[in-house]
Amino acid sequence: MEISELREAVELAKELKEILTETPEVANFLNGKMEAFVPETSYRLMTVSEAAKALCVNKNRIGEYVRQGLLECIYTPPASHMKITVRSVNSFIARCRKGEFESVSRSAGEELA
Repeated sequence: MEISELREAVELAKELKEILTETPEVANFLNGKMEAFVPETSYRLMTVSEAAKALCVNKNRIGEYVRQGLLECIYTPPASHMKITVRSVNSFIARCRKGEFESVSRSAGEELA
């Protein structure tokens, strides 16, 4: 095994350790204790109106952010209503506070629990 391959394997092991530490559901799944899982943080959703309020923008702007890839959304049945992931809103707020977006108020919203 080459040194570069060994270094790559060590980096992958570090990433795996981080994943298993942050989401014990993955370890349970891999050990056969669960048939399937969805980590809680990946499916917490909010309405377009709630996201707009959190970001201090109108609902149309939320749609623009989704189209630009700045926010993640999921369409829920039966009428395919757009829901925004809480994680993506929190990430967007953090990026705004760092000054990554000039057009969005830096004081927009508080992180959601």
